[in-house]
Amino acid sequence: MQQAKRDHNGFLPAIDVICQHTASGKTIPLRVKITDEDGEAKPYTIKQYKVLSTLDGVPLGTSTEAFECLIPVQDREKHIIICYNRSDGIWRLYGFSE
Repeated sequence: MQQAKRDHNGFLPAIDVICQHTASGKTIPLRVKITDEDGEAKPYTIKQYKVLSTLDGVPLGTSTEAFECLIPVQDREKHIIICYNRSDGIWRLYGFSE
């Protein structure tokens, strides 16, 4: 898994995510919009996801949720890791497979 490039302030790239919040407080990511190498934002449907409890072996705090997601890209499937920060409400792309 390749980590996404950080901006000049050290932040991971913010992304648009459509998700569902269940009555029990569970977050389910449904669609994601990621900017490609050409600078074009493209939407992808999340086919599968897995909730992660750590990132690179470091446990997540209570304000961060992380998901490993499977998305179709052209005729292939790619894995991405996205994170949701509850304190600021921003989704970020953490990493992706080539």
